[in-house]
Amino acid sequence: MKLLVTLDGFGVYGIYYHYSMVIAFVLSAGLIFFHLWKKGSLHMDEDPKFLLLKDDELSDTEENNEQR
Repeated sequence: MKLLVTLDGFGVYGIYYHYSMVIAFVLSAGLIFFHLWKKGSLHMDEDPKFLLLKDDELSDTEENNEQR
């Protein structure tokens, strides 16, 4: 019976569980964000995207040349 009380989503224990999980996820995301910010790894490089697109363009041209 105590197991059902702790898994209750609408009771007092469920509310405590919900808010504790929300706070834990928000704090862990904040810690990761600030760690990456301090480390200087919070950048949005376009180079990987261009490399991937370049590979697709090369494979498309090779396929077109093979079909001719």
